Amino acid sequence: MKIIVSHVFSNDNKGDAALLSVLLRDMKMTFNNPEITILSIDKITTDETFDGYPVVNSLMFFALNRYQNRIIKFFYSFFVIFTTVVWAYIYKKTNIKVYLPSHLKVLVELYSAADLVLPVGGGYMRGKPDITSTILLFLLLHPFVLSRILCKPTVIYPQSVGPFGNSIQKFLVSRVLKNVELMFIREDVSVNLLKTLLIDKNVVRTVDSGFAFNGDSALNLKQVLEISNDNPIVGITVRKWMKKSNQDLYEKEMALFCEYIIANHNVNVVFIPQVTAVHHNDDDREVGQRVYNLMKIKTAAFVVAESYDHNIIKSIYSQLDFTVGTRFHSVIFSLTSNVPAIAIEYEHKTSGIMHDLNLGQWVIKIEDVTAEKLIALFKKMFDGRQEYVNDLTAIIPPYVKRTAEVPVLVKQIYEQSLITKLSH
Repeated sequence: MKIIVSHVFSNDNKGDAALLSVLLRDMKMTFNNPEITILSIDKITTDETFDGYPVVNSLMFFALNRYQNRIIKFFYSFFVIFTTVVWAYIYKKTNIKVYLPSHLKVLVELYSAADLVLPVGGGYMRGKPDITSTILLFLLLHPFVLSRILCKPTVIYPQSVGPFGNSIQKFLVSRVLKNVELMFIREDVSVNLLKTLLIDKNVVRTVDSGFAFNGDSALNLKQVLEISNDNPIVGITVRKWMKKSNQDLYEKEMALFCEYIIANHNVNVVFIPQVTAVHHNDDDREVGQRVYNLMKIKTAAFVVAESYDHNIIKSIYSQLDFTVGTRFHSVIFSLTSNVPAIAIEYEHKTSGIMHDLNLGQWVIKIEDVTAEKLIALFKKMFDGRQEYVNDLTAIIPPYVKRTAEVPVLVKQIYEQSLITKLSH
């Protein structure tokens, strides 16, 4: 049983790493000792593994990283797409393996030998209006085309889709995704978007795999940060997202908010780095430090400086009393630990999933963030903490149970593919 897990991004994003962990656990429990290969879009180390499974670079990685010159990179990306599609088509029709450069040949042969292809969950199937974003989306969709040509059953783990920046992107998505065997979609906004693209027959509405992640670490947050009091701990996640003027305003308002809750609610504030992808210029520690530096009241404020893995990060959220999270998986990690949270929305997955949980009142858009609005929302959460916790104890367990349907349906798709293969 050979499985490809594709579309894996940086494991320095602890939410993405958790989604990958859940997928691997699901497959290990569903199939008898499967041989799993993880295809990463990110740079990897020699003999890298994740949860015991080998990680190799994907076709998209080579397309984007083999050459640095933008023009050469553009043409090489189309070379990768064209030659591998031709290879797959000729191999499927004639069983002949035509020439490919060795780094590409290894990967297409992985696809040709696979019994099942599982693109990992997340929110990467989207685009902006520019040409670069369209090319990136083309590269993301390319593996689905390979799988289709080679008749490999493909099931996309829980995903958010869109928005898209132009009609070309919508056309590409509609043509490619309607041909995968199954897509798990984690919120209604994406389901409705797919319907406008005439994609619904292979869509199953489910929940984010992050709700099924438990972690396996026991780091003592107070001990590590040397927090000596028993005051409530408020976890804060911030991120770089907007143009500089809006970003600066967001960070300033977050600083004013943190100052206020320290002074008026007698809490400790901890900035938690959910993403530490330094080489992608996406490191929450930098943003957290900037917000911390803007604060005039720092006596009960702490910045987590380490780049912890997803297991330790999950453990940290379980030790909080409240979370105000921009990174949405920081909110999910908190809610599954019965920690009340306010979610700052930068993509529709946030409001979609929070409304799904009947927690829509605890969402504020990142463009609307002001200290005043956050203070009002936090006061409501602080005063009603027990009611919020009671809601979570009722809502979260049945929601988490829904994650169990995913591997069951994956197995059904695989078994159907075996029947189809035997019938031919």
